[in-house]
Amino acid sequence: MNGPLKSNKICDVKATPLDRAKALVAAMTQQEKLANLVRYVTRTNPTYVTKKMYSKSPGVSRLGLPAYNWWGEALHGVAGAPGIDFSGDFKTATSFPMPILMSAAFDDNLIEQVATIIGTEARAFGNGGKAPFDFWTPNINPYKDPRWGRGSETPGEDAFRLKGYVKHLLLGLEGTDPKERRIVATCKHYAANDLEDWKGTNRHNFDAKISQQGLFECKKSFVDELLIIFQQTWPSTIFSPSSNALETLRLDRSCAPTTVSTVSQHVPTVFS
Repeated sequence: MNGPLKSNKICDVKATPLDRAKALVAAMTQQEKLANLVRYVTRTNPTYVTKKMYSKSPGVSRLGLPAYNWWGEALHGVAGAPGIDFSGDFKTATSFPMPILMSAAFDDNLIEQVATIIGTEARAFGNGGKAPFDFWTPNINPYKDPRWGRGSETPGEDAFRLKGYVKHLLLGLEGTDPKERRIVATCKHYAANDLEDWKGTNRHNFDAKISQQGLFECKKSFVDELLIIFQQTWPSTIFSPSSNALETLRLDRSCAPTTVSTVSQHVPTVFS
């Protein structure tokens, strides 16, 4: 391995993820650390108006650390996102039915097989430099109100059905190798997510006022089921509510198991 980081522990595959991360961070200046927290990227396509999104880290040229766009999408196949480049040998990807239709098959083994294909293709995109290894999928919200507008992204309204779907989808997307996952799947959105876009109000400036009763009912009907999934499958990352000031809660395990003991010790803090 060549480059300025070749002697840094970040390149030692036998070291723990924590030690590797510490070594990389220690090699960066304070300004470089701050610059890599979040960056703006411009997103333009025929469907969406040009928007500026937080998802790109510029890297550190001094260290040979390349830029990295965290935003990948693979809801029902590798899809368009700021971090995805459909070009060269990677012009297409397999597209499966929307989750609400796949979930209606009530066949979790089928869901795991589908997710294995998606995860394998996503990893190939990442290995080819056409995508990140982070994918902001699956959407695990129960479909409670059609006015939200994103119901087809979800497995449906029933928390019990959602639990089976998400568990097997995660197993397929990330695989079962404890040392290296196919991709980093991100369960979204934890609770009380957002208002997509309505008369000038969007996910970046919408502040949902959720009552204690509303949070409690959400927890009992949805969150408790998900904690069981998280304890069984250890999803790599979890989106916290984007409808208020909470930022993304990241429990990264992209290289190997981290020192986080159990997801259930961290996720419930949203309700404290």
